[in-house]
Amino acid sequence: MKKKYLFIAIPVIILVALYFKTKKSALQGSFHRTFVTQKIPALDTIKLGAAEVSDGIYADKNNLWINKRAYIVKYNKDGKQQIIIPAKYSVDKRPIINFYVQHDSLYYYQANTKTINFFNAKDSSQSSLNFSFPITYFVKLKNNSFIFLESVLGNASMQVHYIDYDHNRDTVDRSLFSKDAGSGMKYSGLWTISQQKDSYFFVPFYDDHILCFNSSGRIRYQFKPIDFQNQKLKIIKENNLFYLSPDANFIRPCAFSSKSRLFILSYVRSENQSQSDFKDNSTIDVYANEDGKYIHSFYLPRFSGENASDFAIADNKTLYACYGKNIVHYDLSKLLNNEN
Repeated sequence: MKKKYLFIAIPVIILVALYFKTKKSALQGSFHRTFVTQKIPALDTIKLGAAEVSDGIYADKNNLWINKRAYIVKYNKDGKQQIIIPAKYSVDKRPIINFYVQHDSLYYYQANTKTINFFNAKDSSQSSLNFSFPITYFVKLKNNSFIFLESVLGNASMQVHYIDYDHNRDTVDRSLFSKDAGSGMKYSGLWTISQQKDSYFFVPFYDDHILCFNSSGRIRYQFKPIDFQNQKLKIIKENNLFYLSPDANFIRPCAFSSKSRLFILSYVRSENQSQSDFKDNSTIDVYANEDGKYIHSFYLPRFSGENASDFAIADNKTLYACYGKNIVHYDLSKLLNNEN
């Protein structure tokens, strides 16, 4: 694949792993961060197999779940592998690209399919929920309802699609994103959900406002994070394919929401960060779930010569950070001591 960024309208394929290879030299922002001074202690490490990959992690209660593209693995709080859930469909051109876990219920989406697959880890039962439109990412809301990011047929723009399967409700919000042809690539990003299940955040990889939805799928508010870059995200069209200009910078690779705080890994250096501190650590910015107000930032150190590419936070205030073939556990209890 010669292009650095690829967007295909029908069906939609977003290869998240590709984004991490496109990180440019450090971006400089005209803002200051307030850093937490205490050290974040490391507790333990999970080592992945030589042939294994980590394409997304999630923490539910005190368990860690890892997407390995062809299957998802559950680990307990002690780092012991508990269960392996293989993908429903063959992963040739259909890797697992999005998943969510709640109370041992796993929901995942494979590229080039039109189903959300459900696996109950308690009794190993499986089922699927169908939809009829191309999507990039999804998040589960209350009961049996979901928000999808839908690729609009014909012009590859993006809109929010809400489905309540229990009550057969299907609505679309076309007001949140640009309708320009190919603009859907600008809105690549990820979902993260507060542990209280009352705030649902969409965090863009590039340079738009962060959106917060309620448990009914309605927009609560949006805010501009401190690392906002106001990039001019040029769209290139070749035949029926849309590309995001390779000049675009990948800003926020991952995020996670706890009970009251939103944690975002940022690739933008502030004015009060030295180049060495920024290079030798991963910078995480913390915002309030209630209104998106910036609170402070902290560092995750490099591990085995790598910076963290993903992270998740468990109920016991353990942060799991992914470094290539290693998942390192960190103790966030002092940082989160004000949360109930």
